[in-house]
Amino acid sequence: MKTFTRGMSLVALILAFTLLPLPGTAAPAHAGAFSRIKSFFQLPGEVDKLQDNYQQIQDQYEDTRQELESTRKQAEETALKAQQTAEELLAEQERLAKENALLAEENRQLAVTLEELKNTNELRQKANRRLRTALYTGAGLIAAAFLAGRFTRFALRKGR
Repeated sequence: MKTFTRGMSLVALILAFTLLPLPGTAAPAHAGAFSRIKSFFQLPGEVDKLQDNYQQIQDQYEDTRQELESTRKQAEETALKAQQTAEELLAEQERLAKENALLAEENRQLAVTLEELKNTNELRQKANRRLRTALYTGAGLIAAAFLAGRFTRFALRKGR
């Protein structure tokens, strides 16, 4: 309570000195004192406005900071997903490259086997043609011998 009364008396003294005209000062100086007192009493309102502005700016800063943090986390998650996807695609590409190499080797082996089968088929067809030719020739020779024997017999019988 003592400090409160001291503070009030101090304020009263300050007001008295600023409101009372000093001897030898003119009236316009007295008017400046009133404007100083008026501005002194308007300071708390301006301080409140400044505090409100500061609080708004601080809230905006906090909102912006949270948005940036959220955006940064989303960017990190997106980058992580992209990296995982890239790694998966790279692994898939390597697997497919190995599979392609195996399939190429298998295709080469199948081409060799196919060529061998074609050669074997051609040899079999040649052998079959030779066998048919031999059978037809043998049958023709047998038929020719039979017919030659008959003609010879017929010619010998007639000539007797």
